[in-house]
Amino acid sequence: MLAHPARATAAWLAIPQRASRVWWREYRVWRHMFISSTLLNFGQPVMWLTTFGVALGAYVSLGRPGSYLAFVAPGLLATTAMNAVTFDALFGTYLKLHEWGTYEAVVSTPVGPGDIVRGIFGWQATRALLFGGIFCAVMAAFGLLHHWTALWLIPVLLGTGPLFAAPAMAWAAVFRRFHRLFYYTELVIGPMFFFSGAFFPTDRLPAAVRLLVGLMPLSHVVTLCRALVAGRPDPTWMLDIGYPAALTAVLSVVAVRLMTARLTR
Repeated sequence: MLAHPARATAAWLAIPQRASRVWWREYRVWRHMFISSTLLNFGQPVMWLTTFGVALGAYVSLGRPGSYLAFVAPGLLATTAMNAVTFDALFGTYLKLHEWGTYEAVVSTPVGPGDIVRGIFGWQATRALLFGGIFCAVMAAFGLLHHWTALWLIPVLLGTGPLFAAPAMAWAAVFRRFHRLFYYTELVIGPMFFFSGAFFPTDRLPAAVRLLVGLMPLSHVVTLCRALVAGRPDPTWMLDIGYPAALTAVLSVVAVRLMTARLTR
């Protein structure tokens, strides 16, 4: 009678262990290119903050206290995390699933499709924190981080890993033609990049557009990052946390099911 609970407990404990092996594989591949990857992701925030915040900011007035640089920097932080996660998860999943046969080899071991998804979520959370942390370092060099609330950016950045990896993996699992990946980047990521409030306030947009913006998970990440950097909790912070969390839960289930269906055919 005691064997069944013991086996069940061992099975549950094995889940994070198997997922961690996927994380470890991704890390071992990445460490061979970490210098170029880190340098590129250091130069990008410098370029963006200089171009948008300093150069364009000299001509932009928000009609509210604060500089345009201080306004746009948290938005660029959020978009940096989204892009770092999305493109790696989208194209990486496609190649390992449809071209290289990596995941087919992985599921021939005790690691299952669900473990793959969880491992990639963990890895993408790591990448979001790493590259977002680099961006925060550049923001600090620009004198934009003054409040202790900026420490809460750590869990926010970690949460962007599964939030943006789940739909990217699901999309890559569905479509077998490479060019269809660009439908996702252009029709989903592109609009979020431009209309989620990273570059301009959205409160003056038409009501219908504001409703669509509210459905974009990036808009809530931008709001959280901006409030934490400014040291002013936003009145809608519960929504900005709850909606992305719920969306992550739903999309995670979808990603696991689609990956399972693809790998067990």
